[in-house]
Amino acid sequence: MTIPEYISVNNGDGSYSAIRIHGISATVFRGNTAIKGVLFPKYVSAIPAEAFAGCTSLEVVSGYGIQEIGAGAFRGCSSLGKFSMDKYITSLGENAFENVPEISINAANTAIAIAAAHSGAKRITLNL
Repeated sequence: MTIPEYISVNNGDGSYSAIRIHGISATVFRGNTAIKGVLFPKYVSAIPAEAFAGCTSLEVVSGYGIQEIGAGAFRGCSSLGKFSMDKYITSLGENAFENVPEISINAANTAIAIAAAHSGAKRITLNL
């Protein structure tokens, strides 16, 4: 699934406006066992709490500019391939990756490193 950068909205007067997508709702995909991949546009900076919890078929997540990952965002995503996070992550919620096979993070600071260590992932590669 590709989350678009913009959507077109009918203004009701025959014209349309382009609206930039800045985020997704918490729990929006929770429990969706059909979703296999997600591509975030550059304007989405946060993955909210429980957004993909229980998405057992989710294999790939890609997005440039993600800064925040909420609590339990990928809890139970047992098919997720190695999830890599760059130094731009400023907030990592509790148990964000519970039961995820593997994560790799380039932590910008010790708070993010500690959060990664307690993320619940089965295997963690941490670079400071």
